[in-house]
Amino acid sequence: MTTEESVELSLQDVVGLLRPYVEARDQETSSGKQRARLGELLKHYLERHPGEVVYDGESGLEASLQERQGAAVYEMDRMPEDLVLLLHRHGALKVDGIVLKALAGHQVAEQAKAYARPGAATVALNVKETK
Repeated sequence: MTTEESVELSLQDVVGLLRPYVEARDQETSSGKQRARLGELLKHYLERHPGEVVYDGESGLEASLQERQGAAVYEMDRMPEDLVLLLHRHGALKVDGIVLKALAGHQVAEQAKAYARPGAATVALNVKETK
């Protein structure tokens, strides 16, 4: 069942989904934390043994580090100002809270705050215990 399907649920049906949802969420959270801890240990070992592949013959599993190239970084401080302005006019430049936090204490950050507008609103599902 996808959210795209036109399924009409009764209130009773929806109430019946609450407990399985919370149980699945809690299990996913617990499993995610365990996976993260185990992954950190594996990665830590492999980082200290470059090029090594850890192989478990019994289970047929192997682990290795895979290098990945990050996205290109553009040195705007070396770009001609007309190119920076052109990028801005095409909507390619963005200033957000992270950028302004990094510029904290600079006058430009204070000036930019005057042009802030609320971000897009979203709706989050909130299911919690009431007892």
